[in-house]
Amino acid sequence: MRIGFDAKRAFNNKTGLGNFSRFLIKQLVQQFPEHEYFLFTPKINPDFANFVSGKNVHIISPEQFLHKRFSWWWRSNYISSYFTSLQLDVFHGLSNELPLNSEKTSTKLVVTIHDLIFLRYPQYYPLIDRLFYKLKFKSACTRADRVHAISRQTAKDILQFYAIDESKIHTIYQSCDEQFLHASSIINVEETYALKTPYFISVGTPEQRKKQDFIIKAFAQSNTNHSLVFVGKETPFVQQLKSLTQSLNLTDRVQFLHQVPFHHFPSLYRGATASVYASEFEGFGIPVLESLACKTPVFAAHTSSLTEAGAQLAKYFDDAQPSTLTQLFNTPVEPLNDEEWNAYLLSFNPQTLGKQYMDLYLDLFRD
Repeated sequence: MRIGFDAKRAFNNKTGLGNFSRFLIKQLVQQFPEHEYFLFTPKINPDFANFVSGKNVHIISPEQFLHKRFSWWWRSNYISSYFTSLQLDVFHGLSNELPLNSEKTSTKLVVTIHDLIFLRYPQYYPLIDRLFYKLKFKSACTRADRVHAISRQTAKDILQFYAIDESKIHTIYQSCDEQFLHASSIINVEETYALKTPYFISVGTPEQRKKQDFIIKAFAQSNTNHSLVFVGKETPFVQQLKSLTQSLNLTDRVQFLHQVPFHHFPSLYRGATASVYASEFEGFGIPVLESLACKTPVFAAHTSSLTEAGAQLAKYFDDAQPSTLTQLFNTPVEPLNDEEWNAYLLSFNPQTLGKQYMDLYLDLFRD
């Protein structure tokens, strides 16, 4: 087959959408080298320029001056014009959208929907963003031959908010980057970041929906001897969190790390007693999987898809009751059971998931 991808996030995004896109493309290229892969991207971040390679991998970027100048237009309106000339059998929109007019070609269309949080919690999104997302996401789901949901929770939301045929929706999980699955390139994070050990860790972009303030309040009520480390890019919400730690006299016990290299993350997880994830709602919750892949216990809010990401291994708390997380902070953390951990990892085995995605494409031609 000749398979195309909207690879903008794969070549440019350092967080969730980028990690998913790189994971999927790499797995397919490695596992199924008999196919040809066409990666459409308006630009390339040097950090990700070589995340995948091979004679069967073709990178397509705008060539004309106006297309380079207005790359957003090229990506949304012009990519579909390549489908016929490249004889694409399948095109997969990896981040909630499909190019306009792509449904007018003979190419089969797949779109991945990561979450519909902007519909559930509109207060966290500017009005213009909500309007744009509403049009883009629903249009993609309507025009696609298959809608890939990243979790069962997202599949339920697609059915709830969009009146589309349930048979079009297929749930396939993602795995995490392979660096989390192998104990290699260990970094001395305690020395590098002057961490106060032992410590709990919370990874994710600081924002109101992620509820890092909830974690701090629960931590303040605990009697643990641990410190608390937040890892994520610097946002305006960080200042609110720092003010909160100061008001609770936790300045010496709470640390914020920004611009942490991605290859340091496994060592940060492995050095922690447990990782904490209190998000109000997630399409999947990749930090939960990353932590558990590193065999680090997880405390997660009993919300949305976090129970899917954490399965039977995570310890869950009520995100409306800080005392339930405080209790976990106060309780000695037991190591993960080897048998349960191995069974958990099988559910997110990259090779198994790669085959499921390829089967999704092949199924398009069995109708």
